[in-house]
Parts: sequence; C-alpha cells; structure tokens
Amino acid sequence: MRKTLTLILAIALTVCVIPQNSAAQNTQDLHLQHSREGSEDETNRLWVVKTDTKPRKMVARWQNILSIAFSPDSKTLAAGTVRDTVYLWNVQTGKSFRKLTVHKSSVVSVAFSPDGKTLVSGCFDKTLVLWDTKTGKSLPPLIGHIFDPPIIPVSNVAASYVAFSPDGKTLASAINDGSIYLLDTQTGKRIKTVALNWVPFTSIAFSPEGSRLATGSNDGTVHTWDVQSGTHLLNLDKKGNQVKCVAFSPDGKILASGDLDSIVVLWDAVSGEMLRTLEAHRDIVNSVAFSPDGKILASGSDDRTVMLWEVSTGKQLRTLKRHRKDVQAVAFSPNGKILASASQGGIVYLWDLTVDK
Repeated sequence: MRKTLTLILAIALTVCVIPQNSAAQNTQDLHLQHSREGSEDETNRLWVVKTDTKPRKMVARWQNILSIAFSPDSKTLAAGTVRDTVYLWNVQTGKSFRKLTVHKSSVVSVAFSPDGKTLVSGCFDKTLVLWDTKTGKSLPPLIGHIFDPPIIPVSNVAASYVAFSPDGKTLASAINDGSIYLLDTQTGKRIKTVALNWVPFTSIAFSPEGSRLATGSNDGTVHTWDVQSGTHLLNLDKKGNQVKCVAFSPDGKILASGDLDSIVVLWDAVSGEMLRTLEAHRDIVNSVAFSPDGKILASGSDDRTVMLWEVSTGKQLRTLKRHRKDVQAVAFSPNGKILASASQGGIVYLWDLTVDK
C-alpha cells in the first residue's frame, strides 16, 4: 500500500512541474538565437519571430517596391516604387496615409532624418527630393544651394542612393557615375564630392558613429570612405559580380553586402577582412539589414525569400517565404519589434518580433 501511495505522489509531483504550454510555445515561436550565456541582461535576450500568426500585409497597388525605411519612432514605413511614387504607411494600422508624387521615374532609395521630420528620396530621374513628413509637402531647396525647388538635380546620370548621417547634419548621395555628394543639411552647401573613376555606385550607408561611408559598386566591390576628409579607406573585393546592397552593424564593426552572385558577405569594417560568406539564396540578394542589437542579419532576394542569419556564427536561422515576387528590400524597425520585407509585387509584410525574457 505504501509503495502504491509513493508512486502516485511521484507522478503527481512530476505533472505539476511540467509547463502546460511548452509544446505549443515551441511550435508558435522561432528563437533566432539558439544559445544564451551569462546574465539575464538585455544583451543576452533572444529575438523571437512569432510564427503563430500571419505577418501583417500592406499593399501599394500596381506598384513594384524598390526601397523601404522606418521612421526613427518606428510608427511610419516609407517605400519608394518603380512608378515614381513614395508611399507612407501607418505601421500600427497598416494603412497608407500619404502618397508623395514629384519624381518622374523609379524611386530607388528612401531615408528618414534622425529626428524623423524629413524624408529624402532618390530617383532614376537624376534627382533627390526632401519631404516634410508631417505635411507630406516637398521642401524648398537647401538654402544657399544652386538647386531649384522642389527637386534637387544631383547629377546628369541616373540613380541617386541616399543616406542621412546619424547626427542629421549631412546628406550623402551616391550616383551611378561613381560620385558621392556630401551635402550640409543646414546650409545647403555641397561639402565635398568623392569620385571612384566612374564606377557606378549601387548603394550607400553611413556607419553608426557617422565617420565612415560604405558604398556598393557595379564592379563587384565594396568601398569605405572617411566622411571628414573624403579619403578612400578600404576596397573590399570578393572577385564577384555587382554588389547590390551594403549595411553596417549597429556597433560599426561589421559590414554586410549582398550581390548578384546570390551571396551575402560579412566583412570586418575596420581591417577589411572577409569574415564569412552566407550562401543559401538561389538568386540575387537585393537588400541586407541588421537587427537593432546586431545579432541577426536579414537578407531579401530575387528568389522571393527573406533569410535570417546569426551574425556571430553565420548560421541560417529561418527562411520566410510569403512573397510571390522578388524581395527588393528588408528593414528592422528601430524599436526592434518588426521586420519589414517588400517585393516587386507591391507587397510589404510586417513580421512581428518579440524579445524572449
């Protein structure tokens, strides 16, 4: 009798300590990092993609989206499209609340100023436009500059890829003729022009501290530059095809690039050493983006997928397959709660992220 009672008590105690929803939670959430060491502080928490619900969907009808950017407060998403329009969406509601139309060709690049008050868009019509994000109106020309309102004719060749410096004082524009223009956003004056022997640029990014620029090029190389002096710093070459996109990690130590060879490359942004290649996409990699903590890299490709990678190991963590057409752009919201991906079909998906505490 005593043996029977002891067995019953043991079974009861075992049942009590088993988490009731552990199996369900494992099927609902994907942990983007599979290990965690040390203390339970912010740096060791895990990013989680919620897979128990479908991603939210936003649509730019009859458009192909080429570029996206979150506002600094993560409340607005901007998208540049093939048909000369910039869309603004409310991230919470998923509704488009404004269409910005001044350009006359494809909008290849969009970026918010650090204070969120200004949006810049770069276009194949050889121009960039500054927008007041509150009113949606195109801004007057930068004071003291030769540009005519409201369009800034950056170059006599197509495509202007744009980026704001982290302090918002400088606007960088990379052109298809191999030039980088640095503009003072307060005075409107062109600070300097940097040229690379007419090698067309395809992308541009500021480092987090604002002292360096990175550019991708048609010749398959990635270059970094000193912003203050305009000095060329690094020539990163994996001996491949056109580089489509570049991005600095949040700490500025790693530079990611994606190219026509379907490869993502992680570089040491200081020494120029190739750290590793990420090879799982089956077509052109159009966009790369680091998570706010720098631990995860997202990549979007013509193979219609978004892939998530663990930066420290290069391990592929997840493939997101909702898109039915080429994925042209990916971006993490600054608050780390959302991953956005946009495709040629005019579709933007918002993937909800959480932090596992």
